[in-house]
Amino acid sequence: MLLSIRNAWFRYPRSNWILRGLNLDLDRGFYCLTGCNGSGKTTLLRIIAGMLKLNRGSLTVCGKRVKSYRDVVSKVIYLPSNPSTFLTGPRIVDEFERAKVSEDLIDYFSVRDIMHEQIFKVSEGERRLAALVTALSYKTDVVLLDEITVGLDKENRIRLIELLKNVGRERLILLATNDFRILPFCDEILFLEDGRIKIRSKPELALDELPYLSLNQTVQVYKVLLKLGLDPKFTKDDLIKALAMMLC
Repeated sequence: MLLSIRNAWFRYPRSNWILRGLNLDLDRGFYCLTGCNGSGKTTLLRIIAGMLKLNRGSLTVCGKRVKSYRDVVSKVIYLPSNPSTFLTGPRIVDEFERAKVSEDLIDYFSVRDIMHEQIFKVSEGERRLAALVTALSYKTDVVLLDEITVGLDKENRIRLIELLKNVGRERLILLATNDFRILPFCDEILFLEDGRIKIRSKPELALDELPYLSLNQTVQVYKVLLKLGLDPKFTKDDLIKALAMMLC
């Protein structure tokens, strides 16, 4: 088991509990951590990365009890939602050389043209791609990704899905996201609510239970349903799969 969390409790000073007795075991695979805004997705990733310390409970990564960042520095890579905090530069190629990025990966995401640019001069989407390529090149057992699909175009989103599924065969990939175009393609969906993992299931079983999809996507789903010419009696599971294939 690459990751094991037991009875995890966490809160920031003078705040309510964010994690409330959370338990989680994960091995190799591509997992999506989802939940409403403010549910604690980023906090959980930062705890696994050794950046935050649990108030109570235990965290074990690759068989070792984690007490500080030093315990996971060689085992876990964490890519935050803001790529500028991950890339230290000054040029993108400096990051690629440090992480020993392969030529194949550079070409896979078509980032060769921006390699020699200064990090602050490229677009947000290009920075995100550069950070993603860098993070995946570190040979850690656990890869934590926070909302990395924001700003990616359709082609790179498809490439990312294919790559994460392949990488997940050998490593643990945990992606925090509310992007329902990504959810159908992971191995398992983990829904975080009230400080615990309330739903853990295969995408085809979990999608119909995710409350924020049924609330926040209702109007969009209805409009797309009409555009697709689908029968209004089309089941929600089938609808989400159709939407994912169209919007991916």
